[in-house]
Amino acid sequence: MLACFNTCVGLIACVGEYFHTLLPRIPYPVLAAFFASASMLIANLGLADILRLSVPVLNALYPVAIVLITLSFVPGLEQRRRVYPLCIGCTAVQSIAAALPLGPLSALANALPLAALGFGWVLPAVVGLLAGIFLSCTEE
Repeated sequence: MLACFNTCVGLIACVGEYFHTLLPRIPYPVLAAFFASASMLIANLGLADILRLSVPVLNALYPVAIVLITLSFVPGLEQRRRVYPLCIGCTAVQSIAAALPLGPLSALANALPLAALGFGWVLPAVVGLLAGIFLSCTEE
């Protein structure tokens, strides 16, 4: 319980401080109280409801984060202006379509290779990477 309390206090303090830099007219204690209250309200939903709401969002965001981190390890890609937007864009379209009920677009996203294993975003990421490299080469 003490570890969770420390984490909650740290998160509320960090978020309050961050939003205070964005919105300096609102006092920090008001922001911290708002985020503490909002957190308490969300916590009272219950674990099942929190997971029901957060899992689709996380499934849409994780592939984009994985691709962004992976791209940062490849030297020289930052000079190619088209690689990051195309690779991240293709990955985001697939991961959002696979995570949320968007009708035929979701069916198409879930029909990609490796989609049954949760890696349907790999092919769009590779397509975006290759298209970005190709378009960057043609611009030079």
